[in-house]
This record gives sequence, C-alpha cells and structure tokens, in this order.
Amino acid sequence: MRRYTTPTIELIIGGADLTGCDVLLTLRQGGKRLTVRVDESDDWTVGDGSASGSVTLTQEQTASFDEGEDVEVQANVIDPNGNRFATEIVRCRFGRNLLEVCKSHE
Repeated sequence: MRRYTTPTIELIIGGADLTGCDVLLTLRQGGKRLTVRVDESDDWTVGDGSASGSVTLTQEQTASFDEGEDVEVQANVIDPNGNRFATEIVRCRFGRNLLEVCKSHE
C-alpha cells in the first residue's frame, strides 16, 4: 500500500458464513490504529468454504500511516449471537508516494 492512495483491501476468510455478521478491519502501526467496518455483509461472496469481500480506504486514512514501516492488518468478525473471532495478523509495508497530498486538499 502507498500513502495518500485509495487501496482496496481484499479479505478472504476461510470456513465462515458471514451472513448477518459485523466485520471490522483494523490496521495498526505503532500507536496509530484505524478500524473500518465492512458495511454490507451482503457484499460477501461465499464459495469453496470461504467468504471474500473488500474494503476501500480513503486518502486521508492512508496518509495517517508512516512510509517504510510495517502495518499490522487483522479482521474481526462478530456474529448475530455476539460470538467473535479474529483472523491471523498479517503485515504489509506502507510505501512512499511522491505526491504527498490528499486530492481534497490540493
């Protein structure tokens, strides 16, 4: 991912039917934390024993992370009964962007 961009993060969660579930995606880098809700559980595609969906970050959201450092990414799922499970934490590196400005702030 790069700062000041609008990346779409693809989520693939194995062994889950996410119908009616709340799905939260959290990114953390040091003391910075961003949690976004995947709004529509209807947008999840179910097949082969897994569910897949995506969430798009804003330029402002990606600008809040530092370049060249790892960001931890994890999804949490809360089912209609209040049960919660979390995916493994994965790491990605935020890259540089030569145009360090948000479109709305030009």
